[in-house]
Amino acid sequence: MTTEIKTIDIAVAQNVEGIYDISFDDNGDFVRDRSYETAIRMSLFLDARADVSDIKPAELRRGWWGNGELYSIPHEIGSKLWLLQQRRNTVKARNDAIGYVKNCLQWLIDDNHAEKVEITASSEDVFDMILDIKITYSADLLETFRFNLWSNTKEL
Repeated sequence: MTTEIKTIDIAVAQNVEGIYDISFDDNGDFVRDRSYETAIRMSLFLDARADVSDIKPAELRRGWWGNGELYSIPHEIGSKLWLLQQRRNTVKARNDAIGYVKNCLQWLIDDNHAEKVEITASSEDVFDMILDIKITYSADLLETFRFNLWSNTKEL
């Protein structure tokens, strides 16, 4: 494992309305992401298809279209965090979020991009669920991310 991240993606970042979108520079060119940040956001916020144990009717199980049978991706992209949308902010919901994140970021370890992924979920009030993610790439290289899953659900 090297001490340098060697990847280039088109950057996806949160805009002023809190929506994730492709980033452009002042000249209208794509902003390049030389970290795993965009890949991690895609892994977290694209919808993984729910299992029959999660949701019975097949038509309600969602899932990202890019995970279809026509594509030869060795692992499904996306997470089941969307299953938490209608749940109360409880310890069980936060533990489920940790499990969903571990599952969707496992590719970093399986593909030898990272040594370890650590996730904690916390809450300061009933309107937020905060995920802290620490990814250790090597002994001298790590990244941390913080996402508030429900930050846009507060009453205005």
